[in-house]
Amino acid sequence: MLGGLISEELLHLYSYITTSCSLICNYFLIFVLIFTELNHLLTFLSHLSTPGCFRWLLFSFGVVGILTSLIHTWMFPAAHMTEFGYNFWGYRFLDKSTTYGVVGSLVWCFLFYQSFVLLAFHYVYRYVILVNPPWLILMRLNPWRNWVTVAVIADLFYGCEIVYLVKIDFANLCIRFIIVIFPLQETYGIDLYSGNLPGYLCLTYWIRSGDGHWEWTWIPVLSMLLTISIIFTAVVAIVFCIFRIIREMRKVLLREHVESNTRRMQRRLVRALIWQ
Repeated sequence: MLGGLISEELLHLYSYITTSCSLICNYFLIFVLIFTELNHLLTFLSHLSTPGCFRWLLFSFGVVGILTSLIHTWMFPAAHMTEFGYNFWGYRFLDKSTTYGVVGSLVWCFLFYQSFVLLAFHYVYRYVILVNPPWLILMRLNPWRNWVTVAVIADLFYGCEIVYLVKIDFANLCIRFIIVIFPLQETYGIDLYSGNLPGYLCLTYWIRSGDGHWEWTWIPVLSMLLTISIIFTAVVAIVFCIFRIIREMRKVLLREHVESNTRRMQRRLVRALIWQ
């Protein structure tokens, strides 16, 4: 069922262990954020902003981590690269209807890449609070309204991108079904002709024309590149914010009037940023 490389029981055990670790860590983070007062850190990070913004940003990151872990265990996702593109499906949805496979795969993709968007947003918030760049001064006028607006716009843009990607890839499902069925049957023993018609996602970079030549399918390619650019943008934002935050903290640490406790706390925050 799983290609014969690793036993199904071992992969399921791996899925349960990683999900359990993720749930424990994220539940602990949420518990700490709700039931404890982290004044020594949260006050420092939000002293120039509305109290509690940073706490709720961490809270949202933990919630997305929990949801991603649950959907991962629920569907056990897998991907396969072929000569024409990529296939994505959930092993635990192979005995379900097409709707389960398509919707489940779509939800997993959204939550998985949502983590990158949230992490980038997390660093941008820290950058604005600690560095206080003049070109983002408007974010400080009404922090709750402005930050929530930016977050909603970013999520809507990303969500629409995923929906559009799936829509165009399923626009010609008959051709894609013929291309997909043989690799999945030969490699994984997955029968797409079974009575329940299991659902999957398929991204085709090119297809073979009637005369035997390969033809690029440019719309799926461009849509996929745009989706990948979201992750690339998140990585660039994280790296940029890390360097700017470290540089700003070094300036603060060089000041003679800074107390030793503040110096230690800022050094620890730099290490936490890098580890995260």
